[in-house]
Amino acid sequence: MKITNLLLILCGFFIITPVVAYETIQYPVVQQLCMKELPVSLPKCKALINKLEHKNSVDDLLRLATAYLNLSFKLPDKMPREHWRKKVTATYHKALEIEPNNVTALNGSSIYLPTSEQIIIWRRILTIDPTYSFVWKTLSSVLLKGSDNERKEGLQVLRKGYAQFVGKQGWHLGISLYEALYKESEKFAKAQLRSEILREMGVYEHPQSYDIAINQLTQSCDPLVFRLDGEAICLRCIRLVVDANSQNKETPSKARLKQDSAKLLSALKYLLPNKHQLQKQFPDIQIELRDLLEDIKLTGEQPEKYYLVYALLLSGERRITALRQASALTTGKPGQAASWLADTLVKQGRYDEAIILYQKLVKNGVHPYSSTAEAALKMTRQQANK
Repeated sequence: MKITNLLLILCGFFIITPVVAYETIQYPVVQQLCMKELPVSLPKCKALINKLEHKNSVDDLLRLATAYLNLSFKLPDKMPREHWRKKVTATYHKALEIEPNNVTALNGSSIYLPTSEQIIIWRRILTIDPTYSFVWKTLSSVLLKGSDNERKEGLQVLRKGYAQFVGKQGWHLGISLYEALYKESEKFAKAQLRSEILREMGVYEHPQSYDIAINQLTQSCDPLVFRLDGEAICLRCIRLVVDANSQNKETPSKARLKQDSAKLLSALKYLLPNKHQLQKQFPDIQIELRDLLEDIKLTGEQPEKYYLVYALLLSGERRITALRQASALTTGKPGQAASWLADTLVKQGRYDEAIILYQKLVKNGVHPYSSTAEAALKMTRQQANK
C-alpha cells in the first residue's frame, strides 16, 4: 500500500510538451513521416498533411495538429514560428468544437498559452481523465515553482498522481517526488518514500546472495534507481555477482564470469557515467571497474557492447580507439558506436572524420542516432568552417 500521508513534492525539471510525447504512441505514422525520417520524408509528410486537411473527424484533426507540431520542431526554418502556432492552435480548437472534453485536444490547445492559463487547462484535464499521466508531471512541476499556495497544490497533485499509477508510471512520479524532498522536515518522508519505491521495483538495497544479486542486477542499475541515489545498490549487486564467480569452487571463475558478462556489461553501461556519485565513498571505484572490465575481456567476451562500455572509462585517443573497435563490431546499420565516435572526434577537433560518420548515420543509421546526427552534422560543419 502506498504511503498516503506524506507531504511530497516534485522537482519538475523535465517539462516536455506533453502532447508530443503522448502522440508519439498514438500516431506512429505521423511520427514516422513528420518527425523521425525528416527531412527525407518531407514529401510524404506533406502528402499526409494534405490528406488530413480535407478530413474533419476528431482523430484526423489530432493527427493533423501533431504533424504541424512536429514540423515546427524539426523544420522551424521552413516557416515562421507564428505560421505553425496558428495552424496548431486552430486545429486543436477545431477538434474541441466537436468534442469539448477531448483531453488530447485540450492539452494541445495549451501549448502556446501563458503558464497561468495552461494550469487552468491542466487542472480541467485531470478532472476529466485522471489517467492522463503527462499532465500530472507538467502541472505539478509548474506549480512547485510558484507561490507557497501553488507549491502546496503541487504537493497534492503529486500525492494523488503517485497513488493513481502502478508500475513505471507510478515509479517515475514517485521518484520525482523523492528528488524534490529537500527540506530538513522532509527527511523522514524522503527515506520512507525511497524504501517504498525500491520495494515496488523489487530491488533489495542489501542483497545477500548471488541469486538475488543476479536477478535484480538489471533493475538495480537502472537510471530510475540512480535517481533514488541508488548507485551503491548497483555496485553491491555487481560486486556480489563477481565475488560469487571468484569463490565458486565447482565452476571455474572464468566460465561463470563469461556466463554473466552480458548482464554485467549492461549494468556497467549505466553505472560508469554515474561513478562520480560513488567516488567519495569508494575512492578506487574507477580502478575497480576498470579491473572488472579487464577480467571480462580475458573471458573472450568482446562484443560491440564491451568496447562501448570500456570507452566510458577512457578519454581522448584511447576512447576513440575503443569506439572504433565497437564500430567495427557493429552488425547492420550504424548506430550508437558510430554516434559516440563522431561526438568524440568533434571534441578532439577532428571535424572531417566526424562529418563522414555523421553523414553515414543520417543516410543509413538507425533511429534515434540518424535523427541526432542530422543536427550534429550541421553544427560540426559550422565549427569546421570557422
